[in-house]
Amino acid sequence: LLEFMLDQLWQQRTEHRELTFDAYERLGGLEGALARRAEEIFQALTPEVREAFPSVLRALVTVGQGKGAEAVSRAAPLGAFPDGSTRRKLVEAFLDPSARLLVAEGNGEGVSIRIAHEALGTHWPRAQRQIAEDRHDLQVRARLEEAAAHWRMAEISDQDSLLLNPGLPLSEAEDLLARRRDELTHDLVAHIEASKRHKENEERRWKDQANRALRAQSLRLAQLSRQFTEGGDATTGILLALEALPASLTEPQRPVVPEAEDSLYLAAWMQPESLKLHRTESTNERADQSL
Repeated sequence: LLEFMLDQLWQQRTEHRELTFDAYERLGGLEGALARRAEEIFQALTPEVREAFPSVLRALVTVGQGKGAEAVSRAAPLGAFPDGSTRRKLVEAFLDPSARLLVAEGNGEGVSIRIAHEALGTHWPRAQRQIAEDRHDLQVRARLEEAAAHWRMAEISDQDSLLLNPGLPLSEAEDLLARRRDELTHDLVAHIEASKRHKENEERRWKDQANRALRAQSLRLAQLSRQFTEGGDATTGILLALEALPASLTEPQRPVVPEAEDSLYLAAWMQPESLKLHRTESTNERADQSL
C-alpha cells in the first residue's frame, strides 16, 4: 500500500521533483488514494466490462462466519476467468502495472490472482457496497467450500455421512447453485448435486415404503369390509371400504386398491337402505311411465 501511495505521489510531483503533503491530502491518504485510483480505472472500462465487477469481486474475497466478520482477500485461479470474457478483461485492467490493484502469482496453468491491497475491499466504496450486498452468499459459500473439502478427502464409504443435511444447509446450497453456478468450483458443485441426489433417493425410498404400508393396510381394510358386509353389517362395510380408498383421486394420499372398490360396491348394494331406495326408484319410474 505504501508502494502504491508513493507511486501516486510521484505521478503528482512538483516541477522540482518534490512529493508534497498537498498532493497526499488530495489523494485522500493511503486508503483514499487506492480507492480513488480503483474508481478511475473502473470508470475507464466499457459498461459491459463494468458489469462483471460483482462476479470478479466475489471470486477474490470471502467473509468469515459471524455477524462482525470482515471481508478478506483470497486467491483465485486465473483460469476461472476465460480468455475474451468480460470478467477476464476486468481482471486484466486491474492487473495492469499502471493499476497494481491485482497481482498474479505462479506460472503456466498454475497462475492465480489476488487483490494486491486488503484496503481495496474496506476503503473503496464501490467494493464495500458490493461486499455488503453479497455478504450472506459469501458466508454460505465459505461454509460449503469447507464441507466440500472434507467430503472430497473422505473415504468413499464415509462420503454419504458428509453430505449436506436436508433443511437449511441443503436449501441454502441449492439456492446458491441456482444463482451462482458459474462462479462455484467443480468440487463444490459436485458436493451440492450429490447431496441433492441423496435426498431425492431417500425421499423416494421413504415414499415407496409408505406406499407399501398403505397398500397393505388398504387390503386388510377391504378384507374386513367384506367380512362385515357378508356378516350382515353393510354400513360398517361401507365405512371400512371408504377408509381403504383415497379421499381424492386427483391427490391420492394412499394407493387405489381394486379390492377396496369391490368391497365398497358390495357393501353399498347389500345395505338395506340401498335396496329400499332401489325398489322405490323402480316404482317411481313405472308411475312416471303411466303418467
